[in-house]
Amino acid sequence: MRRDLDGTSLCRVLGLGEKGMASLVGAGGKTTLLYALARELAGEGKRVLVTTTTHMMAPLPQEVSAFILSPDPEEVIAELRGFPTGWTPIFAASHKQDLEGKMVGFSAQGVQRFWEEGFLDWVLVEADGAARRPLKAPAPHEPVVPPGSLWVVGLVGLDAVGKPLEEAWVFRWEIYGCLLGLDRGEEVTPDSVARLALHPEGLFKGAPPKAERILWLNKADMPGAESAGHRIISCIEDMGWGGLDRAVIGSALSRESFMACFRP
Repeated sequence: MRRDLDGTSLCRVLGLGEKGMASLVGAGGKTTLLYALARELAGEGKRVLVTTTTHMMAPLPQEVSAFILSPDPEEVIAELRGFPTGWTPIFAASHKQDLEGKMVGFSAQGVQRFWEEGFLDWVLVEADGAARRPLKAPAPHEPVVPPGSLWVVGLVGLDAVGKPLEEAWVFRWEIYGCLLGLDRGEEVTPDSVARLALHPEGLFKGAPPKAERILWLNKADMPGAESAGHRIISCIEDMGWGGLDRAVIGSALSRESFMACFRP
């Protein structure tokens, strides 16, 4: 079932509830979508924390209201309680990794603590890394999704479709090829992306059993990308949707080019 959603809020597009923890995995725009969602929720008066269970770039000043850096989740919680109710989104990380500004996050259990304290409306988690590639397959230790995540959003950059299976386009291309039966240099097809989304060791690996799984096909504003997105959806429909709850073709950067939403 398709529903066009031009101008609709990200919360509605993703099917999010009033409060909870959402984790983003995959590649091709996680950080952009994470901050867009954080700003939208904060604009509605929600108390929003942005954090990670892996590594991510430090936020820009316009992306968050405050920044907490501490390896101790209990110290982070104490600082969070000291902020005024409306002063969000807030970013928290354990420590800085390097001079380039990469921030190291917390364990899944540490992030779970932030949510269990009960005073936050939203905890938004970047739970996967992709070295800025548009597509990835997870290694055995990935992704790192907190168990309390009620929504897991898996991203795919549509600019990878039609490209060769190489490191330049697919992070952990060897795993992608092994999972989906492709050799290095073969074309990344819509069918292979659909199968990655539905494979038990693929895009949504490690998602909590009760979490909703949302596929976000990103960068639909690029030439030919929207058509590639529709071909992926068609493949998913032919495969019976698996454990997916919805899929979106859109752009985290441009509201004018989002969205079409699909559900089983």
